[in-house]
Amino acid sequence: MLIIIKSSPDTPEARQALDLAKSLNAGICLVQNGVYLAAKEECGDIADSVYALSEDMTLRGLKPAGNVKRIDYEELIDIMNRSEKVMGMF
Repeated sequence: MLIIIKSSPDTPEARQALDLAKSLNAGICLVQNGVYLAAKEECGDIADSVYALSEDMTLRGLKPAGNVKRIDYEELIDIMNRSEKVMGMF
């Protein structure tokens, strides 16, 4: 399962998505303001597979921490196609 998070880290939606990812042992993909989570070390503790959209990180001047992998849109589509389920958390 892959959970896509676009909310900023300080929102209830982001916290709920992270809690769900941890409980389901799901991968995480961070997009839009969700990429701010990629700069925090806690993502590595929540999921084994953590991806962040490279374009969104670059626009915000961020660098990923820990095991966060930067991906482009094409890689995101591939990951979504390989995932059994995809869930968006806003």
